[in-house]
Amino acid sequence: MADRSGQTPLNPSGLTGPAWWEERKAAAWKKFQALPMPRRNEEDWRFATIDAIQLGDFRPGQKGSTSKEALLKRSSASFSHAAKAVFSNDRLLHIEGGEELAKQGVVFESLAGALERHPGLLEKHFMAHPVDLGAQKFAALHAAHASAGVLIHVPKGVEVKHPLITHHWLDGDASAVFPHTLIVAGENAKVTVVDHLGSTQGNGRGLACGCGGEGGSGLFSNVGVGRDKFSAQLHQGGEERGGQKFVRQPGSRLRQAGEPQHDGR
Repeated sequence: MADRSGQTPLNPSGLTGPAWWEERKAAAWKKFQALPMPRRNEEDWRFATIDAIQLGDFRPGQKGSTSKEALLKRSSASFSHAAKAVFSNDRLLHIEGGEELAKQGVVFESLAGALERHPGLLEKHFMAHPVDLGAQKFAALHAAHASAGVLIHVPKGVEVKHPLITHHWLDGDASAVFPHTLIVAGENAKVTVVDHLGSTQGNGRGLACGCGGEGGSGLFSNVGVGRDKFSAQLHQGGEERGGQKFVRQPGSRLRQAGEPQHDGR
């Protein structure tokens, strides 16, 4: 059944966890259903193709047709990196580098791993910052579904010399993903994070409702490739390096500590 804004909401799904995690997801889903869709007369959404966001057309968690081997090959990096995680339709395919980083006291974990081994960090920092007006509905949708992503914790005074990479793939027509990158950096810590969102379909559709959040006081760079903070993205065909059309035009940008943490731009 369509909601009051004419949108058919997605069914809540995702990673299961402790009571606080489940309670937050349930509250986020309720908030999503209660909030109206953004309007074109709102400043941050004046160039958005809001009418194209028919949420009921998309299926979260569906199994894609591209092999794991093919996706891992497409996720190879052309530069040195300290760690990498690869997801397809919100399923973790591969994660590497965490054990070596742990020697520096650095955490690089999938959300599932973080719930098991670092629940305190996740409970304190997950979706902890305010959301700009107009983005709350998609922030709530993301919080209700978040299951794929990483927790990165860099302690005080630690510098990670090479980037940490995440790849999120939309695989199959009408796929929906909810990628989340949470960075917690201590005082005088330094880290660079590269988030990559791509599609395997040349002529398909896909919805990405992603979030990157930060906590702490260190210096970190977050490079988003084909993604945006707290905005739904509607993929309408094209290779991951071009040919994509989004609900909002994200662009790639470099962010450092001290800038607005969830600007939605």
